[in-house]
Amino acid sequence: MAEGMSERSTPRTRTLLRARVEFAGGAQTVDCTVRDLSESGARLQIPESAVLPPRFTLFVPKHARRYQALLRWHREGFAGVEFEKDGEGQAAAERPGEDRVAKLEAEVARLRRLIEAIRADPSQARLLLERFDTTLT
Repeated sequence: MAEGMSERSTPRTRTLLRARVEFAGGAQTVDCTVRDLSESGARLQIPESAVLPPRFTLFVPKHARRYQALLRWHREGFAGVEFEKDGEGQAAAERPGEDRVAKLEAEVARLRRLIEAIRADPSQARLLLERFDTTLT
């Protein structure tokens, strides 16, 4: 096996996710792409000039998730990271917006139903809007 590589305990899935490395209390960031992802770590594509600290936060906006990561290797525009584990052996991640995202997704679904109802009978738009507890602006 190549240097810095070890047998993985969990399989990685190929991805193409925008992400951001955050460190120094969030004051410094490096934009990156998650190319492989598993429960235990990831392979990141980063600018070749980027210097990463041994420990940092990896923010993946599409998943609304922040992973606490340990740098395991870094070469030729790529870096391998291992996610720190919580007390139950799961990847330590913060999901501060998880509840907010769920509420927003429910609101989007509700608004889509409203739009469908208005399209079905435009003459009832005002009544439908009132019933959905929405005000006209």
